[in-house]
Amino acid sequence: MEKRMIWNNDVCSEMNALEKDGFFAESETEEEKMDETYEYISNALSDEAANLDIDLEEDIFLIGVLQRWDGCDSAYADLETSNIGEAIKKAVSLFSEDDTIEIFVENERMKISQLGHDNPVNPSVFEFRVVRPENNYCEIGLSYEENLKITRRIGDIVANVYGWK
Repeated sequence: MEKRMIWNNDVCSEMNALEKDGFFAESETEEEKMDETYEYISNALSDEAANLDIDLEEDIFLIGVLQRWDGCDSAYADLETSNIGEAIKKAVSLFSEDDTIEIFVENERMKISQLGHDNPVNPSVFEFRVVRPENNYCEIGLSYEENLKITRRIGDIVANVYGWK
């Protein structure tokens, strides 16, 4: 399955797209256009969270590889919610405002990608996952591969919401 974008905060590309679609009045300054674009992006995140207001049986985790200027390592975070919409908002809040963030589905996996000041070349990519019913928690210290075994992907649920299946 191809990469399907749910949301991103790339202000420059979003502003260009909005301008192309005639979203702005001709009399608006660049600063006004930028402010409206930020508001548009924020509203779009809220809209996607509402679209994905789906409760799962367990809390949602982010599991992936954190890229930094001095190397990379496996990492995960418990988003402390079982609601997919809330999870995407919490995941976005984990990154710096000056990072470029994308939330997307690819190969039935829902992911968040972050490219920022700490590593401007290789994005950190995390997958949204939920603990499998037969496992009751994720243990700190498990390897990336071990965490994948006791969790399951949720991208197929999201793909169904958007009709991508």
